[in-house]
Amino acid sequence: MEQPSATLDTSFWINAFRAGLLRWLGELFNLAITDAVVEEIRYPVRQLGMLAPDTAMLEEWLANGKLRRENPSRALPLFGPGEAAAIALAEEQGYFLLMDDGRPYQYAKTRGLRVVGTPDLVVVLYDRQYVTLQAARTMLRALWGVSRRISEAAGALLEGIARARGEGG
Repeated sequence: MEQPSATLDTSFWINAFRAGLLRWLGELFNLAITDAVVEEIRYPVRQLGMLAPDTAMLEEWLANGKLRRENPSRALPLFGPGEAAAIALAEEQGYFLLMDDGRPYQYAKTRGLRVVGTPDLVVVLYDRQYVTLQAARTMLRALWGVSRRISEAAGALLEGIARARGEGG
């Protein structure tokens, strides 16, 4: 089965790195990243001279082709530059949108885009049995800056799947 294409925003990349989710992204999606998102992730290096671990991984993924750079043909005049570019690219190309910020996430959903937040990804990984229930719970706790509504909905779905499997508790 061919992998679906997806693009991501900065908050998703940072959260996925922090929670140990990046290793599965390449298995689940053919990934595109906009120049605006690359520049936001590179901010610590550019402004502070610090190479953050998530930035080092970004550079590695760009170099080895796990991430390909692609930009939308038009700018979206909403949100931050990275979020706007990711939403516009997902809309133009029909890609999945990997995003964590609450307002842009909800905006993209109302536009009919297929939006996946890091909490949603954790549920998918558990549902597909890539990770255990305990690992999924740990991953959810490692996320920060994610909309409470998105996190709570994912947590409830995770626990529902666990109960259905007889793993709750």
